[in-house]
Amino acid sequence: MEYLFSMLKPEIIIGITGIFIACFALLATINQAFYSHKHNKLSVRPYICQNSHFIDSYGGKLTISIANKGLGTAIIKDFEIHFNNTIITSAELNSRIGKITTNDFDITSGTLSKGNALSKDEKFVLLEIKNNQELISTTQDTFFIGIIEKLRGKIHYTIKYVDIYGEQQSMTCKFE
Repeated sequence: MEYLFSMLKPEIIIGITGIFIACFALLATINQAFYSHKHNKLSVRPYICQNSHFIDSYGGKLTISIANKGLGTAIIKDFEIHFNNTIITSAELNSRIGKITTNDFDITSGTLSKGNALSKDEKFVLLEIKNNQELISTTQDTFFIGIIEKLRGKIHYTIKYVDIYGEQQSMTCKFE
């Protein structure tokens, strides 16, 4: 082995060493670019989550909402409302809830269309039922609790969305 290196000229040894160093530098650069790209994807990834259901039985108000707690914008690809495991529209949901409530309650349901976007920290109300009376009687309070119990477990939402890189995610929001 010693004989081999003694026969090579110093210029050749330096050239071969330079090639090895360049190859290792190229591999390190490729590796770093891979991890940098992976980090960039994670740094703009949206995360839509369900907020806690807000039930104010004294004020007669139920709110079901979602929020984007991720770092990037969520672009909606599909949005479905399920009532008793049947896909319905927002208007049908209002109608079905209207059948079990009285005129004392305002029903507001939100819907997301394909192409809508939820930016970072944006909140969106999917359903709100509230008593439109200023003073609520014990009877109305009991009636409101009955409405909540009739709806519990029957409503859920499915949302499919993508990030700016096109990676699809989905979430299901259930009222239980």
